[in-house]
Amino acid sequence: MKTPSKRYIQGHWVVMGALFLSCLVALLAMQQRPVDEWDRFITALEKKENSHTNKPSPCGGVGVLQITKIFVRDANRICELCNRGERFACADRTDPAKSRQMTRIVLGFYKSVYELNWFQTAQVHNGGPDGWCVGGEEFGKTFMYATDVMSNFTPDEK
Repeated sequence: MKTPSKRYIQGHWVVMGALFLSCLVALLAMQQRPVDEWDRFITALEKKENSHTNKPSPCGGVGVLQITKIFVRDANRICELCNRGERFACADRTDPAKSRQMTRIVLGFYKSVYELNWFQTAQVHNGGPDGWCVGGEEFGKTFMYATDVMSNFTPDEK
């Protein structure tokens, strides 16, 4: 059997080095994944709720997103309607990750069904499914709320 030449071995190491570097670059790119639009939006909602505590709000909301029992029921109804495997309990309102998950499910549902923009979606979080309607009973309150949320959120350009 013929032994490989010095030139062949050097070429082999160059290829292996290039492969290693490309894998390293890919791993670093995965770690620096940009935060998606929903994550930024929910963070803006959390900033507006401003408490980041588990103390109940006057309307009965609990946790970093001030989620009410009705909101939990709505999340479970949407999960069932969309054949999702998730099911939430009222205790999940105090878990920041579960709160974010519920919020994304509920607001994502209404955003797509009513074809809402982000401003109107913030109004829904504050005033319920009809919180975005002009002339709705809660419209003035939800308008100010959404204005505050949007001051901490810039949507991606389409």
